[in-house]
Amino acid sequence: MKLAVAITVNNRPEYLMRVIQSWANVRGIENTWVIFQVEPTSEACFDLCKDAGFNKKLVLLNKTQMGALANPYVAMQSGFSSVGDIDFVIVGEDDSVVTPDALEFFSFAARKYYRHEKCLGVCSFEAEPMLKQANLIYPRHYFASVVWGTWRNRWDMIRDYWPFDYQPAWDQYLLDLTSHDEYFAFPSVSRSQHIGKYDGTHMPPEQFELLQAKQVHDGSPQQFMAIGGDA
Repeated sequence: MKLAVAITVNNRPEYLMRVIQSWANVRGIENTWVIFQVEPTSEACFDLCKDAGFNKKLVLLNKTQMGALANPYVAMQSGFSSVGDIDFVIVGEDDSVVTPDALEFFSFAARKYYRHEKCLGVCSFEAEPMLKQANLIYPRHYFASVVWGTWRNRWDMIRDYWPFDYQPAWDQYLLDLTSHDEYFAFPSVSRSQHIGKYDGTHMPPEQFELLQAKQVHDGSPQQFMAIGGDA
């Protein structure tokens, strides 16, 4: 299964630098396409993306400001359409770092849950460790927007109903989809962390600590095991 990473980028180079470094430390990234979907707001961020030392890299500059409601959609579309035949796209953010085993986690989960028709995708952010074993992946009737991914056939269903406003916002829309039978696969311990305390679109600084993952995996290699699901 071929994976690609698409990272949304706006105007905070101080966070973007840390994000790029975290992805550079991910095992397997040298063989994975990394796409930067860049807003036309910061020359410094654009330059950081251009200079990022990934083997397989594509930097796409938006002609107009897409914003937090549309740029994830554009990034996901780019992942599936701009770098060849990709099966699963991971959408990262310019203020969310990942662990060195992030690709191993997504790759394993993408393979294991692909035939589970009610699984809409894979999330890497787990606010509270739900299980003690760091290698477990399991279904949750929940959605977390901090570095997530989905398959081409799920995206073909989701994108037609993607909301570009707050009625509801796209993350709430995906969360609403999980209120019955559908679900996302989650790690027992988070493989990503949000670092964007200041100047974000939706993050009040006073809520930053509350909304962080309480524990993040150290990124050491794991023998992953997927439990639960509908297949």
